[in-house]
Amino acid sequence: GNGEEAPFRFEARRARLDWRLLHSVDVDRVMRENDLDALESTLETVAFGDITVEDGRNLTQNNSRKIIRLAQCQVEYLLHVQETLVHHKE
Repeated sequence: GNGEEAPFRFEARRARLDWRLLHSVDVDRVMRENDLDALESTLETVAFGDITVEDGRNLTQNNSRKIIRLAQCQVEYLLHVQETLVHHKE
């Protein structure tokens, strides 16, 4: 290879959301205790779960709020990691 990375492309969402996993994570505790292991355990299902095929009964206000809060924490952590990598390059 020429050392260049492949361009970024969004992947098709094919997986079902893992509700058992999502229900097992306490977002307040993740934030309070900086529990990155718990946060990382939900990355795959939040990033690649196909929310468009979910049964509407699963998308309650509380479940939707939880997914959004987890996604916010994941994005915040991703931004932190990205910033850390930029500083290591300099």
